[in-house]
Amino acid sequence: MRRRPAASLAVFALLVAMLTGQSQPAFGAATLVPVADAYVQSDQSGTNFGTATTLLVDNSPVRVGYLRFDVQGLPAPSARATLRVFTRSSSTTGITVAAVSDTSWGETTITYNNRPALGATIGASGSISANTWFSVDVTAQVQGNGPVSFALTTTSTTSKTLDSREGANPPQLVLQDPVPPSDDPVVAAAGDIACSPTDPNFNGGDGVPGFCHMKATSDLILGMNPGNVLMLGDAQYNSGRLADFMASYDPSWGRVKGITRPTVGNHEYGTSGAGGYFSYFGDAATPRQPGCRQNCEGYYSFDVATWYWPPTRTPARW
Repeated sequence: MRRRPAASLAVFALLVAMLTGQSQPAFGAATLVPVADAYVQSDQSGTNFGTATTLLVDNSPVRVGYLRFDVQGLPAPSARATLRVFTRSSSTTGITVAAVSDTSWGETTITYNNRPALGATIGASGSISANTWFSVDVTAQVQGNGPVSFALTTTSTTSKTLDSREGANPPQLVLQDPVPPSDDPVVAAAGDIACSPTDPNFNGGDGVPGFCHMKATSDLILGMNPGNVLMLGDAQYNSGRLADFMASYDPSWGRVKGITRPTVGNHEYGTSGAGGYFSYFGDAATPRQPGCRQNCEGYYSFDVATWYWPPTRTPARW
């Protein structure tokens, strides 16, 4: 049976395997915080909010958040760039990130009246949960060194509260070296993934030092852009309930669910017939019995390029 790792979570075995047997070159990352941020507000059009510890984003009244980073030492022009923002609000209507070509605005002088124009939409957060980070791929806007600006908006008429650079969790721009081009598929793998939402170290899904880092490890997966993710069992502590999958696993590792090949673990059977596991992963977890959602035959095999999983001396199908 699998041993629960420190933190009840995901010792990130992050098997980064070049499936032809070649080694994967290391890639680095740099995390930048804003050199300026502020929000502007339509019904206080001449007021500056640049020293606030929060960024308010709303559609009634209109509140737009602005962020500026000074990008230096970019690993490569095609490096992946991810904007991470800490939210104090929960909403099914998330935050949209737009490009801002004018980077000359001042943190203590920007107002609704003199705000820079918004450019093209870069991406959106999707649903957000209070006291968690959301991430948006902004690679298209970060193509070289120098200042880069973003705007944060929402279509919701309920105000969203985000931490500013003066707050406890400043926004981040994470720059990562691109994975070198290769014909070799890349696979990430780990087991013992997500803490229970009732775990004292859960911390809204962000965990604490040394514990419950399912969001951080899933960020690493997104950065390496694998072709497949192998979930090696015990995806959701403590008992694999579907509600826990949706509250913990889904906001983190669920972001790569579409390329995940799951494996059922003993903790999943803390729920009768591993019903939470089979319901969450659906037919991907039980391809031998499509539609089965409890007490299913959860074993299967598959190929990735010339690699066969599970590995056998002679790749015979089960």
